[in-house]
Amino acid sequence: MPFAQVAPANPPNPADGLDDIRPPFFFLHSWLWLWIALGALVALALLVLLWFWLRPHRLLSPKTAYELALEKLQRALALLREDDPVPYAVLVSETIRSYLGQRFEAPSTRRTTEEFLREMEADRETPLAEHRDLLREFLQSCDLVKFARYQPTRSELEQVQQRATTFVTATKPVEVSSPQNGGGAR
Repeated sequence: MPFAQVAPANPPNPADGLDDIRPPFFFLHSWLWLWIALGALVALALLVLLWFWLRPHRLLSPKTAYELALEKLQRALALLREDDPVPYAVLVSETIRSYLGQRFEAPSTRRTTEEFLREMEADRETPLAEHRDLLREFLQSCDLVKFARYQPTRSELEQVQQRATTFVTATKPVEVSSPQNGGGAR
């Protein structure tokens, strides 16, 4: 079977109202896209600079372990409830234990109360020596609530708070004035 021959397409007649295909438009020759991209980058850079310039500059003043402990003890008062004393006892105990670690470098957070007390009593040179009884009473009171599910009265919980606050205020670091600040002899 022979192949049929296809007649070549007739060029469009302008009288028919059909236009020829337009040639491709190369927009890459235009520099407009480059100026738009550069403008977008400059605007983005200005926004970033403006954000850094206008954002609030927070000056961090590091708080001492003493200040942090007093703040946490104050916040713990919100948890002081006779019907559910465990969250209060946990927070107060953790506050004092972390204070001991930060202020005296005592490894109290990684020890049980008995281990910590035994270690403290064995070390006669510790700066905590004069506070042994207060710490013992405090930590044992918290352990009773945390582990033995002891239900203390409100006054007992307030005594725990008082012991903790007394201990922290009694161990407040003493600021040493330097001779440059007028504290030295002349």
